Amino acid sequence: MHFLARCQGIHVATPAATSDFSTQRAHFQSKIAQFEEQVTEPLLNFMLELAKRNMNKTVIRVIDDEFKISVFQDLTANDITGAGRIKPIAARHFAEKAEFIQNINNFYSSGVGMDPEVRIHLSSVKLADMINSVLDAEDYEIFTPYIRLTEQAEAQKLQGVQQEDVMMNAMTPAGLTPDDVELAAEDFNVEEQP
Repeated sequence: MHFLARCQGIHVATPAATSDFSTQRAHFQSKIAQFEEQVTEPLLNFMLELAKRNMNKTVIRVIDDEFKISVFQDLTANDITGAGRIKPIAARHFAEKAEFIQNINNFYSSGVGMDPEVRIHLSSVKLADMINSVLDAEDYEIFTPYIRLTEQAEAQKLQGVQQEDVMMNAMTPAGLTPDDVELAAEDFNVEEQP
């Protein structure tokens, strides 16, 4: 059957193909962890130690997330001393987010995700809010409940105004009408010079 399916251009997912993807993903995840542990972590800890040794009093800007304002604070070497090590997790964090978004996409593309009987139980507003949070897109304000309805209404309103302008232009006659008056040279009271 697989040979026949390939000849007809139909893709049949085999267990080997599925495990290849899983293996590649696991390999990629292990490479991310290895890079963070062997390169990024020692580098960040070295930079922190260097800052502790050579830092004077410095003024830093801190942005308040709640009020979106900048606050300036003094930072000294004592503020950055402590026990422990810096452990970077950014690459793993973003890989997990990407996988999560991919899983949501796969769910909505699946038969279960497309089933209207299942979809009536899913909140589109909460889904948009979740994606907004996972993608860290809050600052862009692209996810607003039912914003598309407002934007479509505005677009239809503009379209109606434009269509009305076109209709008015089409109804306005071009050239002269019987009501227009044509003036002759004698109507201007121009005296001819000898």
